[in-house]
Amino acid sequence: MLHASSGARRTSHSAQPQLEFTLPAPRKSAQAAPDRPAQENDRPMTDDSDDDDSPVFALVKESGIDGVKRTLYLVLETTQGELFRLDFTPGCVPLAVAALSAELGFLQRQQADSAMPVQPIIADACQLGETADGSPVLIATMEGGGELPLQASLKTLQRLAKDIEAYMRAKAPGPARP
Repeated sequence: MLHASSGARRTSHSAQPQLEFTLPAPRKSAQAAPDRPAQENDRPMTDDSDDDDSPVFALVKESGIDGVKRTLYLVLETTQGELFRLDFTPGCVPLAVAALSAELGFLQRQQADSAMPVQPIIADACQLGETADGSPVLIATMEGGGELPLQASLKTLQRLAKDIEAYMRAKAPGPARP
């Protein structure tokens, strides 16, 4: 991991504001989420930071593309005010986003009593696609043209179609329709 430098290649033109938040103090012996079996690489969360010098990221300061390295990068600020730059290959980005989102869901369920702000991902467009094996996929196109593919089941798509239809009826101008 490299500290961020002032020689960033390109700053994102994203219209989305950055979000800063803090998490409640971790529990001494946190366990895996009840709806998720413990994984081999799961480590208990502890308050003892002496044995773990990993930075805790709290704010996204910058994002961009490094044409020389052929990577995408984030510049993140830690809870201690240090800046770090993380570089990602393009193929790693969708799964990194999905993995972090999944873990955030587990964390939110474990700490349902605390209000953690979550910044929405704003898509410019969304369309239906299909994987090579015929599974349905929702493709969210982000500002700049990047795509975030979300594989779904037919049952999930049917439920989503009903939800979208109900939402559109509720938002349609004029008298309420049955």
